[in-house]
Amino acid sequence: MGGRGGALRDFAGRERRHLHLVVYALVLLLIGIIIVSLLTFGDVKISRVAFPNTYSKGKERVAGLLYTPDHVQPGTKVPAVVFANGFVVYKELYVPMCRELARHGIEVLAIDLPGFGGSGGHSDLGNTEYTAMLAAYDWLVRNHPEVDPARVAAAGHSLGGVTAVRAGILQKEKKFSAVAAIYCYQGPRQLLELIYGPIEQNLARQWPFMCFSRSFNITDARALKEREVISKLTPTKPPNFLLVVGGSDELCTVKQDNELMARAVGAGPIVQERLYGSFEDGTARMLVLTGDTHLTEAYSSAVFKTVYDWVTSSFGVKQEYAFPSLMFRYSGWGSILLGALLFGIAVALILYRELTDRFARQEAAQAVEEVALSAGSGVRVLALVYFVVIALAALPLAKVLGIKVVVPFFVGDLVVSLAIMHGLLVLLAIGAIVMIKARGTQPLRDIDWRGGAGRDLWAALPAAGGYFAFLLLYVPLARFLYLGPGLPYSFFWFILFVAVITSVFWVHGKYFHLFLLPMFGDTPRRWVRLGYVVSEAALRSLTLAVAVIPLMSGPFTVVGRPGSFRMPVVAIILITSLPVYLVIAFLNLKARDKGTSLLTPSLFMALFMGWVLMALVSAR
Repeated sequence: MGGRGGALRDFAGRERRHLHLVVYALVLLLIGIIIVSLLTFGDVKISRVAFPNTYSKGKERVAGLLYTPDHVQPGTKVPAVVFANGFVVYKELYVPMCRELARHGIEVLAIDLPGFGGSGGHSDLGNTEYTAMLAAYDWLVRNHPEVDPARVAAAGHSLGGVTAVRAGILQKEKKFSAVAAIYCYQGPRQLLELIYGPIEQNLARQWPFMCFSRSFNITDARALKEREVISKLTPTKPPNFLLVVGGSDELCTVKQDNELMARAVGAGPIVQERLYGSFEDGTARMLVLTGDTHLTEAYSSAVFKTVYDWVTSSFGVKQEYAFPSLMFRYSGWGSILLGALLFGIAVALILYRELTDRFARQEAAQAVEEVALSAGSGVRVLALVYFVVIALAALPLAKVLGIKVVVPFFVGDLVVSLAIMHGLLVLLAIGAIVMIKARGTQPLRDIDWRGGAGRDLWAALPAAGGYFAFLLLYVPLARFLYLGPGLPYSFFWFILFVAVITSVFWVHGKYFHLFLLPMFGDTPRRWVRLGYVVSEAALRSLTLAVAVIPLMSGPFTVVGRPGSFRMPVVAIILITSLPVYLVIAFLNLKARDKGTSLLTPSLFMALFMGWVLMALVSAR
């Protein structure tokens, strides 16, 4: 017992700082659990449901959350809302708004649209998603007799708002008798050209690398017309139509909102917050602008009150005025996510420290490095210039070779295509320089490559263990507290993504240590180390910015809503990617100082990126 106790004391002494991090993580988790629990449960019953999309050929699964008021009297018929999520988010993001509607006596079925969250299928970018809302209506009225079939509204935010409007217009039988859209575009062309400029000049170049290109040709005028909303609006379709939009919404202009509502009313100009038509015959229309951005519309009290007033007015329900603050639950969710992430980092650091000797750099890595370091300063400069310049050819070459949508998830699609092509070109340069410089030195075939590979496998353990610890805490809490997806939607694509990104991060990190780091000499001094980290991060960011230039009409292409915030794409990439690459460069340098494989930080970053793209975002 004494020996075991002594070992535990020794462990606690070695890992004192990391154990403190574990305590901080658990405190954050506890605070988040309390906040989210108080703002989730009580006077509303929430349950997970799923059903097939009976209007789709593939009958894909539609995942939903059903919010049932606790105070409904037996035999009473209640109004209901079918609510759809926005682009790159999921139904759980709207728990505060849906829960408040249910607290006021309105049953709510919130769904994930096809290609998002827990639903199957793929996003069609506003064309066929409305069928999922029709299937949700059918399931709701068939399985819940307390719902009044004549008093069901379609509602949604962002893409969900577009889908709700299309459901109200295209329903062949009258299912939804009111529509409340929190944002709606006139059509995808109007939206995309507002932000990116002419489609043919910009987005058409990127489209082959995006997962949505499999079902939608963005340069096809007919396909764009199919997704248009404004041409399908009439004074009676959709019935009882509310459009509530943030006045600072980045994805539309006030002029476009007014034109959209004028088409629905059948006359213009439109006076904001004025009721047009009548609720009795389904011709009621109203445009409301709040002070929100596109993001804050999801938890805006002003938006909630507008939607609530519209639904109750459409269905003749007595209004219970309330002004809830919907944003506090998000702070609790953030606390839980941060706490689980810190816990995972702490476990990874503990494993890293305890197992360092197992994956120290071996003869293989050291021999290759010694050979490459024999290169002169001129070769190093050329190697770094090559690293940046080949980025211009990476995506065009990937397109020629058919490496376009390897991983069918939004952002992951373009990232993986770029990573594969650029990584191969960088690896080619490393191999060429090493083979040339290896003449007259120890033959590379005499190196113990197998031993080096074994050490690299050990190097994966800290990152994998930390990731598993993160999931072990976050996944059950995410499910129990309705925080959103905890696991990647597809483990196959997740593993493929992580494998590719880890490999490329490792190759890139090794490349900079071979050709950039020697320029800084010995790096024990803090300012020298900082200079190296900043230089590596800046070169990586510049490379990423250069890589997207062939996908634009020019290197200075500007994006953003006219009259609002606009910036060159290259500048946006430089600003947003630099912090990420600073972290990567720092972790890689620390790994090198410890004499360990770069696989550890590379895998850690790839796992985090993969989880964000295929669990937290999960747009496909």
